[in-house]
Amino acid sequence: MRRTNKLRFQTAVPTPEVLFFSFNKRYALVLYIFLCINNATE
Repeated sequence: MRRTNKLRFQTAVPTPEVLFFSFNKRYALVLYIFLCINNATE
């Protein structure tokens, strides 16, 4: 069980899904800050 879990974790790390998720988080943060600045100027 543990060996298969380790292999799954290692193979799941470099997948594009993980990179896309991290990019989505960064993009959401930038969008949130932009909206905050937009509300502050109004």
